[in-house]
Amino acid sequence: MLVTKWWLHEEITAYPNEAFGEDLLELQTQARSDILGVQDAGQVIILQLAQSEGKAVEMGIALSYRIPIMVVSPNGKRGNLFQYLPQIQFVKSIEEAIEVLK
Repeated sequence: MLVTKWWLHEEITAYPNEAFGEDLLELQTQARSDILGVQDAGQVIILQLAQSEGKAVEMGIALSYRIPIMVVSPNGKRGNLFQYLPQIQFVKSIEEAIEVLK
């Protein structure tokens, strides 16, 4: 199993406000990196630990490319409407996700 941490980015102080110059270019680069990271993934694992617009976008990209999605949700709660789709696999822990992926 190969995990690429394409989601780890430099903090930009302008975010979530309007950005200009170097901050704008960096945020655009980060967004493109996230898109490519999802597109290149063989499986997307969502950690449903808090609400996040980014997770919803990344999940939407994975759905559109028919990339399998697993959601780790310790309390079993869904984070958005799309997590009710039958192709979304739910597990309760990261350990369980690892077992399923073996």
